[in-house]
Amino acid sequence: SNPKTNVVMVNDKVTLDRNAPYAKSLFLEPHVFLSLYDNERNMDKMEVKKVTVTMFEKEGKQYVSEGDTLNPDALKEIKKIRNPTPVYIKVDGEKGKVRRSVWSRIVIYAE
Repeated sequence: SNPKTNVVMVNDKVTLDRNAPYAKSLFLEPHVFLSLYDNERNMDKMEVKKVTVTMFEKEGKQYVSEGDTLNPDALKEIKKIRNPTPVYIKVDGEKGKVRRSVWSRIVIYAE
């Protein structure tokens, strides 16, 4: 079988699958960070340089943060979500000379 490549995880617990729904509480824990792995077979971790959150309910507003955490303004917008909302998350990572940018479209909903 072909392993998934460019695996994005939240708090090293939950894998972000494209087009899947996630509860907003997952992103509102006290310390939320995103991880990027080369593929699911060897789980070779890459260093996350930047995370971009794009919310199209807010006219395509992008929230960019340096490092592996979410931008505080993005967290405020996630807290306001009442209805299922499509959100695009871009994770930029690197390991040595290898650089990757991974976009994931997810749906965030209120519990």
